Amino acid sequence: MRDKVQKTLAGLALLLGIAHIGFGLIVFKTFNLEVFWFLGFGLAIIVTALANLTHERHFILKIQNGLMLLFISALLFMAPQPQVLLGCALFAGLFILSLSKRSI
Repeated sequence: MRDKVQKTLAGLALLLGIAHIGFGLIVFKTFNLEVFWFLGFGLAIIVTALANLTHERHFILKIQNGLMLLFISALLFMAPQPQVLLGCALFAGLFILSLSKRSI
């Protein structure tokens, strides 16, 4: 059951990352440093989501999920928008689930 929940949360996070990149490419008309950071965060969401679909390197996954949760939680204070709140909920769930796994 826990693995199914983790895969569901990871799948939703993956969709969020893809939407983040797609949104950035549509909204920003010119390529500048702000767009680069925006797209980079979408890529970070995707990489972290994909890491949650595997059952290897639990110690690294805990760190990765924790850092993503920390980063997106800080963003919630600067940009309190529904998609940021959704990201917080997804990565809080993934972080909690990764803490319950044993390190190899």
